[in-house]
Amino acid sequence: MGRAPLSPAEAPVPYLTIRRGEEYEKPPVVYVRHGLAVVGIGYADEVEEDRDHRDVLWERVSVCPAGAPRYRHAHPERQAAAMDDLRCQVFFTEADWTDKGVLFLLRDVRGAEETPASWPEGAVTLHPPLSLDGAAWSVLACGHLADGWVAVRVADPDPEYGYCGTLYQPSPAGPVPTSEGKAATVPYNNPVVGWLVASAQAALLRGCTIVDLAAELAAAGHTELAEQVAAAYPTASI
Repeated sequence: MGRAPLSPAEAPVPYLTIRRGEEYEKPPVVYVRHGLAVVGIGYADEVEEDRDHRDVLWERVSVCPAGAPRYRHAHPERQAAAMDDLRCQVFFTEADWTDKGVLFLLRDVRGAEETPASWPEGAVTLHPPLSLDGAAWSVLACGHLADGWVAVRVADPDPEYGYCGTLYQPSPAGPVPTSEGKAATVPYNNPVVGWLVASAQAALLRGCTIVDLAAELAAAGHTELAEQVAAAYPTASI
């Protein structure tokens, strides 16, 4: 991971960032049965709030958004709220839309061996969209993007495409995580979603157009941020 032009402390704290005092809970994971058939997993002491409106099981993380930020970690509940409603992941305001679509930022993986020629069309992301100023602060302060990024307008995003989290499998001792650890991304229409403890909601990006972020910032009157982005990434490609 590269070094961002600004330190995170110089930028707004993103809405979805986990704060100190927000702790992961680890309730026992057990089988869910319909009759005698095992159909997935749940928590031994499960409550209604552990599942979303689509009946997907989520990680339990306490909510205390006033503590010091723990950068690089997203709170599952806030990440899902931003993704579900396509709101800015930095400010939780309305994300920026134009006739080309809503604004997303992606790590630039063009040229990688496993990247299809059509990318970013059909890409799946765990990062909710952004307002223009939220996008500017992201590229200026987020180390995740420092090695290269692209700004993408998405005309037809599907924010409920799927989920990322810890995938479980049966064992003689009960449900155990698979070898994928916490990195499994599962489409909602895949039956194994019932074996997932979700930590993030995944969006499918359709109708993608790569755009010039600095130019869009300048056109919208964000002159200072546009100059900072252009100076920090003079070779940012479209």
